[in-house]
Amino acid sequence: MIRTARKVSEESSAESGLRSAQTSKHDRARLIHLTVFPEAIRQWTSAMTPADRETLDNHEVDDAYRNLADMFNNYEDVTFQNATIQYKDDAPISPYQARPEMESLAAYCWELNPSDPTRCDRDGAWIRKQWRELRTTLTKIRENFKKSGNQDAENIYDEWTKFSSHFGDVYTYAIAVINWCGMDHFGKALPDDLQIDTGKTDTHKPPKRKASDSIGAMNRARQRKRRKELTSPGSSVSSGDGTPNDISEMLEILEEHEEAQREQKASELQLSALTYLANKGDEEALAAIRKIAFGSK
Repeated sequence: MIRTARKVSEESSAESGLRSAQTSKHDRARLIHLTVFPEAIRQWTSAMTPADRETLDNHEVDDAYRNLADMFNNYEDVTFQNATIQYKDDAPISPYQARPEMESLAAYCWELNPSDPTRCDRDGAWIRKQWRELRTTLTKIRENFKKSGNQDAENIYDEWTKFSSHFGDVYTYAIAVINWCGMDHFGKALPDDLQIDTGKTDTHKPPKRKASDSIGAMNRARQRKRRKELTSPGSSVSSGDGTPNDISEMLEILEEHEEAQREQKASELQLSALTYLANKGDEEALAAIRKIAFGSK
């Protein structure tokens, strides 16, 4: 019996650990809160700013996601409350009471707990993966919702709930944490005037994209430029080395070249035939060879 009880206990622990390791809506709700957490804004900016090769080689982007994971896992100092319901003494009122104008949101999201310390720790790779999934779906929902015109309703939360509820509770919950205007910068590196980490703005600007200076890249660039010049209507500009760019002119040159090759080949065949006959003692063939060589009989 003791062995059986121990086995049941181990299976229960394993099942509990598996549930904890799986990503839940509570994990995603906490991640949404982390996107607007003041102390995390600079890390999000570093993670989402287009990086140059030096930054990638120095693993600065990985460091940013790793720092975000440390904040995510710090349930003691980094705590969030469900944004759709009211609290008393840091505990949700039971039964739940929705915040003003968020009744429709709370009906779907009242049970979300963005500060559940029983959840397992996450790493930077998890933060990156889950964030990309959230960003992609939320951006799609927002763009479609914006096209519908429902954002001009008297209560935007009611309209958002009707529009987003079929995507899942977390996506409905997002608008309670990230306001409508904030979604304009959702998933993007925040501009300097919106960074609220330390009050200081980051003067670093994303580097402009530079064309590769490898031989292959330079050859492809020249080919693209050449095709563009050849296909542009009425183009007859020289490429700089005296080569014409007009298509009809190019075709004429190719035809002349092919004709010259045919004439040369015919002359070579004729000379070979005359040489053969001259070696056989043919006087006319010998005279023809003398005329080709010396211009006279």
